[in-house]
Amino acid sequence: MRPEVAHRRIESFAKRFGEAHLHLCYHGAFPLALTPNLLYCLWANFKRDIHGQVLEIPGVAVADLLLSPLCDEVGRCEICCWRD
Repeated sequence: MRPEVAHRRIESFAKRFGEAHLHLCYHGAFPLALTPNLLYCLWANFKRDIHGQVLEIPGVAVADLLLSPLCDEVGRCEICCWRD
């Protein structure tokens, strides 16, 4: 993806959902792949920024991020999914 396209998508996401959701994106930006479990762990464990300010990221931010144009589904995760 070209940098300008990525920048537009990030700006659009921030406008639609707000700064708190964007903070969750920042935490999830490093891993190669995101899963709901990983994002909920990030959400639960990173409640403050580097200055100690509370980020107030709502729990729905996980679903909003995964369903946004910032993420693409790449397939089922065989490692983390249980089978009967």
